[in-house]
Amino acid sequence: SAPWTVKNFCNLSASKSHRDGRRAEPGDGTGEALAVNLVSSELRGNNLDRIVKGAFSLYVCVRWAPTDAFMELAASEEETGQLPDADKDPFSVFQKGRFVPMRCSRNFRVYEDLSNGTQFHKFEKRLLRVAEFLRYESNGVFTERQARLLKLTSPHVDDRRQLEQEAAVYDPAVIDAALRLCPSNATGRINVQTIEDTPLDLLHDCGFLKWWSRRLHLWETKFPFSQFLEPAAERTQYAPDDKEQMLICFGDRVAGGLHRRPDGNALLTDSNMLACHGFYDFAYGGKMLDRIVDLWRPPTCQLSELELMMKTKLVEVFVDMNRRLFDALPGMLIEENGRSSLMIEEASGVAFLKGAMSWVYKQFADHSADMTKLGHFMTDMTSKWAVCPLQPLNTTGSRDLDLALDKEDDFYKDYMKQAYSEWTGEKNGVPGEVCQPTDLFGSPSDGCQVCDLSVMEANAPEAYLNESFICPIRPMLPATMQLEVLKKKEGLCPLHMDHRTQVRDHWQYRGIFPTIKQFDRAENHPQKFFQTVHALERHASVDEFGVPWDFYKFARGCTVEERRVWPRWCESPEVRNKQTISKKLWEALRTSKDVSVGGAQTVTDALQLTNVSVNNPNEVDRWETFKEWSGHQLHKSWYNMNKLFSFRRKRRHGREYNSTFGSREAHGLMWASSFQKYQGLERSKGEDTIAQTTVNAEDRYQRYAVVCPCAAGDPEEDFNIRFQWSEAALQLLRKAFQKTDIAILGPAVKLDIGLRGVASLYSEKGGHGTHWRTHAQWNAHYTLLGGHAGKLPWTFSKSQSLRVMSGAEEEFGLAYLEVDDLFGYTGAFRCGKKMKLYTKDAEATPVDHAEPFQSCVMRGALANEENRKKLAAAGTPHALFEDQYVVHVVFTPLGPCECHGKESIVGGSEFSLAHRTLKDACNACSNTTEGVLGDLTKDPEYDGTFVGAGAGANQAKEVLIEPSDVASLLGWK
Repeated sequence: SAPWTVKNFCNLSASKSHRDGRRAEPGDGTGEALAVNLVSSELRGNNLDRIVKGAFSLYVCVRWAPTDAFMELAASEEETGQLPDADKDPFSVFQKGRFVPMRCSRNFRVYEDLSNGTQFHKFEKRLLRVAEFLRYESNGVFTERQARLLKLTSPHVDDRRQLEQEAAVYDPAVIDAALRLCPSNATGRINVQTIEDTPLDLLHDCGFLKWWSRRLHLWETKFPFSQFLEPAAERTQYAPDDKEQMLICFGDRVAGGLHRRPDGNALLTDSNMLACHGFYDFAYGGKMLDRIVDLWRPPTCQLSELELMMKTKLVEVFVDMNRRLFDALPGMLIEENGRSSLMIEEASGVAFLKGAMSWVYKQFADHSADMTKLGHFMTDMTSKWAVCPLQPLNTTGSRDLDLALDKEDDFYKDYMKQAYSEWTGEKNGVPGEVCQPTDLFGSPSDGCQVCDLSVMEANAPEAYLNESFICPIRPMLPATMQLEVLKKKEGLCPLHMDHRTQVRDHWQYRGIFPTIKQFDRAENHPQKFFQTVHALERHASVDEFGVPWDFYKFARGCTVEERRVWPRWCESPEVRNKQTISKKLWEALRTSKDVSVGGAQTVTDALQLTNVSVNNPNEVDRWETFKEWSGHQLHKSWYNMNKLFSFRRKRRHGREYNSTFGSREAHGLMWASSFQKYQGLERSKGEDTIAQTTVNAEDRYQRYAVVCPCAAGDPEEDFNIRFQWSEAALQLLRKAFQKTDIAILGPAVKLDIGLRGVASLYSEKGGHGTHWRTHAQWNAHYTLLGGHAGKLPWTFSKSQSLRVMSGAEEEFGLAYLEVDDLFGYTGAFRCGKKMKLYTKDAEATPVDHAEPFQSCVMRGALANEENRKKLAAAGTPHALFEDQYVVHVVFTPLGPCECHGKESIVGGSEFSLAHRTLKDACNACSNTTEGVLGDLTKDPEYDGTFVGAGAGANQAKEVLIEPSDVASLLGWK
């Protein structure tokens, strides 16, 4: 203990007396004793560590019979007006549940005497003995007879005499009086049924009385303190039943000072029952005590985390005391300078008041300046009390002293910056908020940063058996809060361990099992093959046991090494012809029921906000057409492609989606994004690193996250764009290889497949209207090894997928078809190793990519599958491998648009909106239509044709496709 350490190792004769300033002479036992007492008193009573650790305690209470001693208390409560006294009968208030007698244990403290060395094993033994005792008694005489007694409190039972007799069995005075009536030669043999027989039978059996007296004394020894509860009348309906006889409460039992009722005959004090649980039967109560021991064992870090929380709350109160003083200072200065000034103010008026306030402001500013200076001085300060000089030590003495000493607690030093932040402006950042650039992976240009999350220490708060563990000694944020902090880092996402890698490296979250060791004493460093994760939406879920869990959906990004090799492919895809219709415009169009001037004007306002113009919005037919067109465009981007959701496409979508997105419980996700670095015995002091600070210092580890550059766009939108246009590319490939001899296209090292939409206008017979007919056309250009090139002409296709991809579909009707509705573009296909196909510019041609398409796809599919199996088996599923094959597709818009129209339409007056569209197209587009018209002009109702050009809606500039998807689509094995 501290007094023992001070007495045996301090050389107090070498310093001034701690009591009266005189020097204690050698051999002056009185002076040294006073000094020891004073120092020991300070260490015991003026010690924040004792306050914090003293809170880790609990006590147990059991319900008790209404013995005479308790009934006297109940009578006193009635007489002093604390309980209803209609019956003037204390047994009556007991039966009604308004007075509950209890006996309580002493407090079981984790840090019982705060002597140095380990404490938990003592607490564990004491509490487990109580748990075992309660289990042993769970079906014993005490429990069963008390349950029988408690049944008499039922409102349906009114047997006062039986209640008094049952209570007498639990009264030591009654038992002692009955024992005195036993003959001196009475044996210890019990001749009654201890549970079934009546109380009178028990009190006349000397064998039972001898045994029961010892048993009752044991219960009173374990639960020595009398206590009572007085529930409110309306709450008695929630009283425990007859088998629920035990309560467990955290914290010190005594909650106030001594007091007594007016004219009361007993001293009372308030009891702390703010953190109780129960009531339990004794068997289950013993199990709960076992669980508390399991939960609080040091390797679970429960004690460490609770201690950190209590320290934080405690120092916040002290800091608030300082802050309140300075908040009150202006008023205090006015008060000190107040009374005479107020009298002068009446004569001097407002001018004096301004002067007085100016003086107060100056005084306050001076105090603030002093505090700012002090705050900067104290930040990162080391502050120690030099308790005493040591006596000369030999080897044995030095060892004994070190065994008696604790280790340094620099929590308070670390909190200095926060404590003085009001004056200095410097604060301890939220864990993970402040990050520093790092070259963890050998290059600062990677753009990664390290974000401190906590400091871990071995054997915190104390060693336990032979277990190797660490616990946090700096508060850690809850997982959901920590993820939100990291989520706010724009353009940066945390690195994340894949589940297989976690299993391989034994780095798995164990918080779901709180009674086992939580943190290993081991390093865990991020690797360049870890992916970034972008936390998306959070959602709560309740499991089958009613336990709530927080889950995060997340998107996976590139690894560090992938971003080094092909950075562009790690960003959001570049998009052409991006479709955006503002919410205001859509709402205006959706809610506009008529085409009146007012309604049109409302929508016009919305159009102006989105830079969309409409000629003459009061023209009914054009306005209706525009509204329909807007709805058409809103759906067109995604709906059309989703119509093609074949079984193959669904399967591929599911695979790609699951490899990009995941969902994980928040704690597990944060754990997989956390890493650990060994710091040893070194400590930080401001910007300095200092050596071991105390003899019993333990190793420390830095807990941290690493954030690296990631795509800044919306992951869902990025995925949709990539998947939509990779599917479009596959459709082009399928059409080309279905309609062409594989011997022609298979050997191609470069394959360009074009697609465009064609629309022809026809007048209906009798001049009653017009209608459009739409078509899709495709062509191909290919280049073989050696440079030989070939060309396949534009060919009409009835394929619904190609019609959708070219804009030439009829899902929403064609009365409002516009030139921009039709697209024309080329997809340039190349197959090869991913590293070789990458260029800084998406549209640049790779220098060394020449591999025949079919053989490359088949070889790539096999190579990729084999390499991924090897990486998965090694626990590094996302590591980069040089032989990774892909099919790279670059989309390029065709242009310009083409148009052909009858002279009467192109040069004549407009007959309808469709004719006006055709006329506008022919004025804006080229008139060459070679290879397009064919038999279209032979129809007598034919008016004209225009051919689409330009990128499709939300068209990606480039996509990457797995060779296995191409092989599967085309049936190559």
